[in-house]
Amino acid sequence: FPSLSRVVPARMPTNNVKVFVGGLPRNMDVRAVTFLMGGFGSVVEVRMETPVQGLPPPDSDVDELGGTAYVTFGCKQAADKAIETLSKVTVPPMRNPLQVCYACEKQAKLFVGSIPLNVGQEQVTDLFGEYGTVIDVHMMQGAGCQTRCAFVRFTSLDE
Repeated sequence: FPSLSRVVPARMPTNNVKVFVGGLPRNMDVRAVTFLMGGFGSVVEVRMETPVQGLPPPDSDVDELGGTAYVTFGCKQAADKAIETLSKVTVPPMRNPLQVCYACEKQAKLFVGSIPLNVGQEQVTDLFGEYGTVIDVHMMQGAGCQTRCAFVRFTSLDE
């Protein structure tokens, strides 16, 4: 594992690039994420998001709603390489590939829960399109669940 000094945030020069990583196994910690990302370049900081209250424990069968992290790389080339490579990788026990993209400090993203199974991505897009320009809908469902949830991303926070 990399040294802890790579995980502790230092002064952030302007050439640092922050990346969002979603779909991580919920039992991954800062050291494991740093190790995973360190192969692409210098990792300046890893910030793990706090798990949502009420989600099943990491050893549960419901693993589609994995953990998330923000990883700050020392240069854009490392971030580009991580995004290109890891967006195709599934980390066991997860069933879907990681979601790796540039992080926006203020994303126009909305969480929607309790979506019936018969409602599809197109219907969610149409429904929320009445309130702004929808650029992405990411739907998820836990094993054995009778409903789904989604993240709906808009072009701006003003919508």
